[in-house]
Amino acid sequence: MPTAGQGIIDLLSKLDEDSVFALSRTVTQGLKRCNTIKDAWGLTHKTSQSSILSSNSDSNAVALNERSEKPESNVNVMAEQFSRWFYSMLNGDECGIEHFFPDASFSLNMYTNNHCDSTRIEGDATKIANSLLKLKSQNNLHFNPNDSQDGIQGRIDPHGLVMVLTCGTVHSQNTCAGVFEQVFALARDPFCDNNWKIKTTSLNLRSKSDVLELPKLCDSDLTSDLLMLPLE
Repeated sequence: MPTAGQGIIDLLSKLDEDSVFALSRTVTQGLKRCNTIKDAWGLTHKTSQSSILSSNSDSNAVALNERSEKPESNVNVMAEQFSRWFYSMLNGDECGIEHFFPDASFSLNMYTNNHCDSTRIEGDATKIANSLLKLKSQNNLHFNPNDSQDGIQGRIDPHGLVMVLTCGTVHSQNTCAGVFEQVFALARDPFCDNNWKIKTTSLNLRSKSDVLELPKLCDSDLTSDLLMLPLE
């Protein structure tokens, strides 16, 4: 009887190069990049040995076990759930470093009239978490995402990362102070029970006193182009 490892080898040998590259991005959640088909083949084989694989002889489809199921199958649902969780946490003055990768990056653009103050932090999860909390507390902000398809969407980037696109209104002392747009890139952390963490996030804050309707992702320079990315 062939071993599980031999079964994986037989299965991979039936796939074309594009399928092997795509599978390598899926099983690593975009955390490792392969430059050659040999690297992609080897990484997929190594990573998949701990997963339960099954094949369909008609389509060469590959199904991973439930824990490693492709995130893009319900990427919009995931985006909605993540957004509710993240802004509930931030509005409650909580934002722990455990939610970010150690090499995470954060970009902040604050627009007031025709002026923009920009901040960028790279490779410092502690500083990112503290900056978000400081931004919220110093300005007494409350983030209110547009909880609809116009305001929250999920996408998959070319490297397999889950992109969460959000926008909404920002309030201060019960008054609408402006709008925001934010993008998150999420990946699983294999060193933390395969939990989802933030790889990068970009936030635009726009001071406005006359917000007449909820902002939409399609109207933002930060998010409109990302809507062209695939759902899977």
